[in-house]
Amino acid sequence: TVPEIRALKLFQNKKNSKKKGQIVPTSDKVHHHKYYQPYGIYLTPLKHKPIKMFEIGLGCNMKYGPGASSHMWKSFFTHEKFELWMAEVDEKCVAKKQEELQSLGVNAVSGDQGNVEDVRRWMKESKGNFDIVIDDGSHRNVDMLVSFQEIWKHVKPGGIYFIEDLVFTREP
Repeated sequence: TVPEIRALKLFQNKKNSKKKGQIVPTSDKVHHHKYYQPYGIYLTPLKHKPIKMFEIGLGCNMKYGPGASSHMWKSFFTHEKFELWMAEVDEKCVAKKQEELQSLGVNAVSGDQGNVEDVRRWMKESKGNFDIVIDDGSHRNVDMLVSFQEIWKHVKPGGIYFIEDLVFTREP
């Protein structure tokens, strides 16, 4: 619905909602790339359901800081049994943010999405069975292919798999 899409678009980071008098968007999902449009359309019907979600890319290299989208998802999905898993290549960043993420009820794993063994470990640790997967990781085609081939098997029938920033490139 339109109001739900607007709500996702306007979502703010609760910890730092103002900066020099301006609203600071939570992640590039809602301000730069406008993913709020497809997310609003496809995820709004799931908003109040017990969803298990896996997102690749904690955002450790982003200026707004790691874990920003986890705040957005934890606020958007309202069911008490919403379960969020996040994966990040930067192991030190995950270790640094682990306590904060755990306090939000977010599970974090580290590893390289282009490494089959790492992705298999993520699925084993999380026990798979995801309703939603979002790949916002390396943005390298070869890595996205590896993680898709391993994770797709762990998406429930009727589940949704988003790949952000998928572009044609001659580079792997």
